[in-house]
Amino acid sequence: MIALFAGGYENDWFLFEGEIHVHTIGRIVATNLHPNRTLPFWVLGVVVSGQRTIQVGERQAYLTAGDFFILPPHIPHQGIERDKHDAFFVHFDVKGRAISPPAGLHADEIRLPMFGNIPTETDILRSFAYTHNQFSTGRVGQPFVHSQFLSMFYQISLYMQKKRAWANVRTHLGDEILEYISLHLAEPMNYQSFEHHFQLSYRQLNTIFKKQIQSTIRQKIIELRIDHALNLLMQGETIAYAAEHSGFSDYFYFLKCFKKGKGLSPKELQKKYIAAGRDTRDAGLQPALHPND
Repeated sequence: MIALFAGGYENDWFLFEGEIHVHTIGRIVATNLHPNRTLPFWVLGVVVSGQRTIQVGERQAYLTAGDFFILPPHIPHQGIERDKHDAFFVHFDVKGRAISPPAGLHADEIRLPMFGNIPTETDILRSFAYTHNQFSTGRVGQPFVHSQFLSMFYQISLYMQKKRAWANVRTHLGDEILEYISLHLAEPMNYQSFEHHFQLSYRQLNTIFKKQIQSTIRQKIIELRIDHALNLLMQGETIAYAAEHSGFSDYFYFLKCFKKGKGLSPKELQKKYIAAGRDTRDAGLQPALHPND
């Protein structure tokens, strides 16, 4: 958890564009004071454990496990305390510039603050370690390293943008609802099941979900069920099997949703892609219970 003192940092954001050229990837496990220096390239530091303190102008930051800092070229910086720490550092070139803090989400752009946190739901520290090890052997070139850091920067960027945009709500709730839906696609879902699991009203959950995911819960359930049904059909399963095992208990409602979502019926999809489309409809299917908007 970053502790910051003096000279607020919340307006210090950067936009990265184009290729990332890495000069150095290193890992330091030591007890020392960060040197007072100015470097001609971008600097990324990620704390694995312990504490790392850094001062940039009037900004003072105390970083612990999972925190990072990013500095543009030619920015003087120095340590504050003698720190015991384990940290990765990267020196790199990229076309980057200072920008205003993002007002919404720009998932297709790399927008990063000067100080932040890496997402806990991804294993970025292991990715850093892997990339560091491969880079150190000399077996990989810039295309490999560029692809690795591009992926990591996009993940961190999206995480930090979401954290800022949803500062007044549970940052990960939309993703948690999405995961819940994915894990229970083939099961009945209604507003009571969501309220019981998340201990919030369905109206609250739906409002937060729509803000974070740009879809109502009901729309997302149907969308993911249709996607799952399509995968089952492409694996050669029957239409009835695909309907039932993707959570639709009403066969005709499934046909309607599938046609609307994919632009063709399940039977048309089978004829187009499957050599011997077959339909052994289960007459015992019951009407579906659809969660409210």
